[in-house]
Amino acid sequence: MHDAAQPAAGETRIEVTDPVYGNVIAEVRMCPVNLERLEALINGSSEQGRRERQKYAFELAQLGG
Repeated sequence: MHDAAQPAAGETRIEVTDPVYGNVIAEVRMCPVNLERLEALINGSSEQGRRERQKYAFELAQLGG
């Protein structure tokens, strides 16, 4: 569902481990974002622009789930 501007771009995960026992205690996920598309959505002030911003935010939120 990420943008095709960089087809090789993908999610990166970083595990946070307990320094004493080495157990994984958290995970950080980073997903690619098309900054040109994001800029265009932010600058759109119409009602259509607002709906598209909401849709893109929802898409980005779904990538992590």
